[in-house]
Amino acid sequence: QKLIEKRLKNRRFLLVLDDIWKYGNEDDWKRFLVPFQKEQGNGDTILVTTRFLEVAEMVKQRDKPVHLEGLEPKEYWTLFLACVFGDTNQRNNDDNLIEIGEKIVEKLKGSPLAAKTVGRLLRNNISVDHWTRVLESKEWESQTNEHDIMPAMKVSYDYLPFHLQQCFSPCALFPEDYKFDSEELIHFWIGLDIIHPDNRIKRIEDIGRNNLNDLVNYGFFKIGTGDSGKHYVIHDLLHDLALKVSSQECLHISSSSPRAVEIAPSVYHLSISMSDPSNSEDGIVKENFMKELNKTRKILKTENLRTLMLFGDYNASFVRIFSDLFKDAKSLRVVYLSTMFYHVEFLLHNFSDLVHLRYLRLVSKYYSKKQVPKSIPRFYQLRVLDISDWEGVHSLHEEMGNLVKLRHFLVPSYEFHSNICNVGKLENLQELKRFKVKQESNGFELMELGKLEEIGGSLHICNLENALVNEAHEAKLLRKNCLQRLTLSWKKGRSNTSPDEEDQLLERLRPHSNLHELCIDGHGGSTCPTWLGKNLLTKGLEALCLDSVAWKHLPPLGELYVIGQSVEERESGEEFSSCITGPCFRNLKRLELIGLPRLRRWVANEVCPWYFSLIEVLIVKDCPELTELPFSSYTSCYPLETDSCVTWFPRLNELKIEDCRNLLSLPPIPYSDALCSVTLTRVGRGLEELRYSSKTYHSLSIEGNGDMHSLDETVLAFHNLTQLQILCIKNCPPLAEKHLQMLTMLETLEINGSSNLFLPLARSDTIWQLPVTSLKLWRCNFSGKEVTCLLTHLPELLA
Repeated sequence: QKLIEKRLKNRRFLLVLDDIWKYGNEDDWKRFLVPFQKEQGNGDTILVTTRFLEVAEMVKQRDKPVHLEGLEPKEYWTLFLACVFGDTNQRNNDDNLIEIGEKIVEKLKGSPLAAKTVGRLLRNNISVDHWTRVLESKEWESQTNEHDIMPAMKVSYDYLPFHLQQCFSPCALFPEDYKFDSEELIHFWIGLDIIHPDNRIKRIEDIGRNNLNDLVNYGFFKIGTGDSGKHYVIHDLLHDLALKVSSQECLHISSSSPRAVEIAPSVYHLSISMSDPSNSEDGIVKENFMKELNKTRKILKTENLRTLMLFGDYNASFVRIFSDLFKDAKSLRVVYLSTMFYHVEFLLHNFSDLVHLRYLRLVSKYYSKKQVPKSIPRFYQLRVLDISDWEGVHSLHEEMGNLVKLRHFLVPSYEFHSNICNVGKLENLQELKRFKVKQESNGFELMELGKLEEIGGSLHICNLENALVNEAHEAKLLRKNCLQRLTLSWKKGRSNTSPDEEDQLLERLRPHSNLHELCIDGHGGSTCPTWLGKNLLTKGLEALCLDSVAWKHLPPLGELYVIGQSVEERESGEEFSSCITGPCFRNLKRLELIGLPRLRRWVANEVCPWYFSLIEVLIVKDCPELTELPFSSYTSCYPLETDSCVTWFPRLNELKIEDCRNLLSLPPIPYSDALCSVTLTRVGRGLEELRYSSKTYHSLSIEGNGDMHSLDETVLAFHNLTQLQILCIKNCPPLAEKHLQMLTMLETLEINGSSNLFLPLARSDTIWQLPVTSLKLWRCNFSGKEVTCLLTHLPELLA
């Protein structure tokens, strides 16, 4: 609260609290408002939206709550046309269509959501016949009042293709506002056995992905983004629709708001949400929930259940209730159990007998000594096994190879995958994160990988020092056209390397040209394989990592020079390693060069501006002999005559360089607006560390080691730092006044170990101020006059 109050001081704000469902008491609301209460009349606003009159009455100030109605007819018609025809100006001028559309709009009650779903339905077939069928649907007759838009939702659902209805309706089993991951949804559909390959698309995952995209296009899912990335959400009214259309087969019970639900005897799919752990201790809520469970027990035939999903936390008393309720559930195909405080057998006494199980997801978010159930290898029909959130013991039964129909095995640690003996039996497996070559005597040979013809995603093959050259072809990497990420690694620090044999082995481990990301780690050979070098066959790579290789010849990455190994080569200083003269990586976005002890110079040539134009991430670590990188023409020994100011890596947004003490020339940071993250550690002779970020706050910290001569335009691009908010300087020369003036957004300034605050201009009548609110100075040899002079430029200083 203090931090919020500090941030909002002297600033106007608008705070929007959208769609509040739950409310406490007025005291809780007043405590929440404390950091937002400042002097009156400065225009601060808090806007609350809710569906509940009680919430509106509690939070209102002087004015009455505003009751939102539907959009006005004219605006709504404009929105409807946009939903049907898109944002373009191409409108169908057919008078018959316009007339039908106007009649449909009258039934949508001014609801934007209804316009979106019905509009997309009409967009798929812009014809009089189709629009007339929608208008004359009998669903409109079920409208109960002028605000009822459920019939509009139902009309849209009725016109979905049957396979999309099958995918949408079971989503009623998930709690409202549930954030779906795309893979999670597809795996759920696979477990329900509702997606199947067709003549055009063989992989059911691709069909599931197409179905999800179609449901988004029809408006039944919306795409959101958050800390965990992209996700999918069903609008709560559409979730109500899913509950309605699936009511004969699906039942969802929530402990936080138990209500009377009509339970059909034909229900095959059941989910229970313990959405608020505190509710299990609430007497009234608990009593109502118990009544609902007892009602379920009397009506529901649990022996017929095909799906059981438990969301949220549940205590011991509920575990006993659930175990009694599901004691006869032996036909389950889909099981999802969250927050496993107890062994799964406590909930499902017949767990080991669920031989029809196709989907199993177990979540244990609190570390315990629980092991993955030993009966899992008996589930021969299992397609999806998801223990990605398992915090128990990371061990598997040795007979996991029995799950011959398994397609997806999601794990919290790659060790789960690397411990599967005879993994080649899992011929349908879509991804194997890690494979250890010959970690035991049998069942871990490269030929096990050759049997996994459908494998995609990422694959890490480690311990390749145990592999023989004649075994390499048995991995059949060239046939794995769905594989996107591949890591080939050898144990580092080995004394018994055989360079010629390791070169041959790597040459035979050639991947398919569809590969997106490649990492080669610890290879003991002397050169890169031809498929990565002179006969480049992996042109589509988007990411390349070379870690701890001492190759004499490197992939085509511009002009690369390495230190020679022979006496003659060492006397000459360096030798030419590679050059872009023919085929090269056309899509490279990420490049990592790590632990390359022989790399001396990386020089640009005429092809480089085009070649480097897509790179977004560059990481260079532990290259002790490196003296040059191709950042700009003035850093190169061979500047381009055509353009001496060319910018290399124009799309680079992340740069990380570590332990390259001989690298003396770098462009000023940040040298372009695209660059939003920079980490330089032990680079050159004067810089100990530099960290720059513009992702959330614009911040820069820089630490010297006593050898830095100046902190000027050659080190920092001050013209690109006008948005900087936090600046920390340690053991560095002072900033020039002209540079400090450019930091017009600076809020925090910290100086540690400097002899001067800043270098004032010789003659300056300019009056300048910075919005600094926090200043920290320590271990500095400043005079009182210097500090006073600085403070005159910081009128907003708070601390």
